[in-house]
Amino acid sequence: MSGGAAGNTSRRGNEAAMRADRRIEAARGYLTLDMPEHALKELGEIPESSRHRVDGLRLRGDAFRALSQDEKAIAAYTRTLAERPDCLPALMGAAVCYRRLGQLGRAVAAVEDANRLHPNEPAVLFALARFYVLIGETPRAMGWLGRAVRICPDVAGWAETDDDFTPLKASPHFQLLMDAARARQRV
Repeated sequence: MSGGAAGNTSRRGNEAAMRADRRIEAARGYLTLDMPEHALKELGEIPESSRHRVDGLRLRGDAFRALSQDEKAIAAYTRTLAERPDCLPALMGAAVCYRRLGQLGRAVAAVEDANRLHPNEPAVLFALARFYVLIGETPRAMGWLGRAVRICPDVAGWAETDDDFTPLKASPHFQLLMDAARARQRV
């Protein structure tokens, strides 16, 4: 008899895990479709004790960020990072929210943490360059942009079309960097 009860408990646990899996995937889908309210509804149905706790927290942060509820997003990202300090989407999401709140120093700190944990990620290096432009540290911005372009020449195109880099675009150093990246792309 006790084997049957244990089997039922195990089966219920597996079913609950499968439901949580489906809700996480549904939330991701809703976020892709720019439907953050629906994503939050799905995430609200996942128990806090779920094995998906960290993913759910990070996705909540993404949903709140999409809704421009930056304080709530930062809280969700902070909880995510408390459990998974190397979570790149949470670090970068928090940086975006800090920027929108006008807290550029905290945004830079979040991206610096991301760089410490993911040192060769072109998107992180590009973000560092962008934030250093925004806080007026042009030489540092050019250094990070140069490193990003050396790792991934496509980053040059990102910088050329990004309004945050407008203060650098007239610089001969910026133009040399863009020319070098275009040359590398042709090879």
